[in-house]
Amino acid sequence: MPSNQTPNYALSQWERDDRILMDDFNADNAKIDTALKAETDARTAADAILTAAVSKLGNCQIEVTSYVGTGTSDSRIAFQSMPVFFILAGGPGCVIGFGGTVRPYYIGTRSEGANGGSVVSASGFTASWSGNRMIIVSDSVAERLNQKDKLYQIISFYMMDKT
Repeated sequence: MPSNQTPNYALSQWERDDRILMDDFNADNAKIDTALKAETDARTAADAILTAAVSKLGNCQIEVTSYVGTGTSDSRIAFQSMPVFFILAGGPGCVIGFGGTVRPYYIGTRSEGANGGSVVSASGFTASWSGNRMIIVSDSVAERLNQKDKLYQIISFYMMDKT
């Protein structure tokens, strides 16, 4: 019979003059087996909880595209589908918004001579959706992000299909 036991699992710890019995080894192996099984079960349960939680978070696909302005009276920006959120930038400003549901916002700068730039709002700026196209109309070619031969960048965020 062992003189001592380990602090965590009470496994046998023998001294030189202790009698070693097969029953002690078998009992220790049963304790180890039980502890390892409990650990495996706990990890499996935690993995299942984590997997379920992550699947509920949702995910998105990010697309980075660009277009060159045509200088026409409106901008028609085609997206691969209706974005959840987008940023369209180039020239003196950018448009940020949520696809189809909320009016996008124009953010821009205009040079004020030697004093540098100031933030301007787009009073004549309107945007509407037709399917997966956003149509921007404004009296200002800069506000509609459609200056001729100017490169514009778009970052679009789309919902991932859940299968």
